[in-house]
Amino acid sequence: DEFECRACARKSGKPYPFSARVKKVPPKKTPRASEVAELLRKADQLRVCVEEAALLRDAHAACLEWHAKEAPKLLDALSATTPAADPAADGAGDGDGKLSTAWARVGGGALARGLYDDGEAYRVEPELMSLLKAWRFRRLLHEARGLPLPALPAEAAPAASAALAASPAPAPAP
Repeated sequence: DEFECRACARKSGKPYPFSARVKKVPPKKTPRASEVAELLRKADQLRVCVEEAALLRDAHAACLEWHAKEAPKLLDALSATTPAADPAADGAGDGDGKLSTAWARVGGGALARGLYDDGEAYRVEPELMSLLKAWRFRRLLHEARGLPLPALPAEAAPAASAALAASPAPAPAP
């Protein structure tokens, strides 16, 4: 007997004797940049050469480069905003209002959404992703409850628009 691939078996009308072992895609569990840095330090201390360390080192470097480039954009956009005069105006019910209002002012969430999507492409999780995941979770909670997110105030619009315009298109996965 000879092995036939799925396409060849289909062409010849024979049933394919093998099935996929993985029925659905497992959840993505990328290691955080700080954990990867520790693993690389341990790999450097070994007496043997770990070939995968070079691949991990490249992925870690790409992650750190992205973080160094994108974190200042988010910080600038958040710093350019001012807290709401009415703490309850954001509708989050947290009584504080500063964090959720600041997030809403960052391009109405467009900048954060773009950064989140870009960061998800990396094989090593940038440290900035923890903050972006919290933003995404908050946004999903608001949508599930049917609550509107705070509107972008007029005084913050130019700064947020400039930050959004300066953000690059999503990069391909490294």
